[in-house]
This record gives sequence, structure tokens and C-alpha cells, in this order.
Amino acid sequence: MSTGDKLAVAPILDRPDWFQPMNCTIARAIERVAPDWLRLIPAVAWQLRREQHETFNAAAKHAWQAKLAQFFAQQRASDETDFVATLVPVAMLRAIATRV
Repeated sequence: MSTGDKLAVAPILDRPDWFQPMNCTIARAIERVAPDWLRLIPAVAWQLRREQHETFNAAAKHAWQAKLAQFFAQQRASDETDFVATLVPVAMLRAIATRV
């Protein structure tokens, strides 16, 4: 990747650490990147993050569906449901809720 490419891509990938090895400040990088490219950086960064979230959500949904299918397969095999619960004091639940 060329220096100009790295200067344009670093903010998109949220990689400010790429500037230092090139002895470049963020201000200098903005100055060196062409105005047309500079205008695209926010939109490209948002699109990349949206795609990352969609990929993560799809993987999580797939994993959840696989676990659910496994659970139902076990249920059909045994015809019994074993639910285990742990009682948690209300104060502990409130403490957890305030941290979220």
C-alpha cells in the first residue's frame, strides 16, 4: 500500500498508529489526501462498520439458531425438559442493571 493510500485508509480503519511510522500528523495527512478522497472517508467508514455489524449479527444469529436446533433435537430425543435456575437477590440485579 502506498503512503497516500495508508493516509486515506488509516482514519477509515480507525488506525491513528499508522501515522507515526510515516512521520505524519493527522493534520498533515488531511492536507496530503486529495479533497475528493477526504470527502468519502466518513461515508466509507460508516459503511465498513455497518457491514462489520451485519456480519457479526449474522454469525450470532446462526450460532443461536444452531444452539436452538440442538436443544430441540435433545428435547425430541428425551421428551423431558430440565430447567435449572439460580435465585439472585434483587439488590444484586439492581447493581448489575446500573452498570449496563
